[in-house]
Amino acid sequence: MMSRRYCPPEGHIIQAFTFALDPTPEQAAQIARFFGARRKAFNWTLDQIKTDLEH
Repeated sequence: MMSRRYCPPEGHIIQAFTFALDPTPEQAAQIARFFGARRKAFNWTLDQIKTDLEH
């Protein structure tokens, strides 16, 4: 299945921003812990869904 592309209405403008991060070592460690915890929660949830589907 091909993904659909978003086409804004006539006259609308799409604008995006990109920000560079320059975290301190402490901030970098906090960011890494956050994403590690997020990944663990995702994997746990996925495992629960797969287990439920098997039953």
